Amino acid sequence: MAGSSARALATPEQALELLGSESPADVQLAAVHQARKQLGIPRAAPQPFIELTTPGTG
Repeated sequence: MAGSSARALATPEQALELLGSESPADVQLAAVHQARKQLGIPRAAPQPFIELTTPGTG
């Protein structure tokens, strides 16, 4: 369906899995890993991603 979109809460790693390695998520994931390393932030535990709906649509 042209022009359709979805919103979901997902870890950066899940976003890369969903969007593929040729997407902007690839560059963003590299930045996340660099920031985690610099700031000492652990990787988020894997969880199912959550699809967000607009009120009245789901």
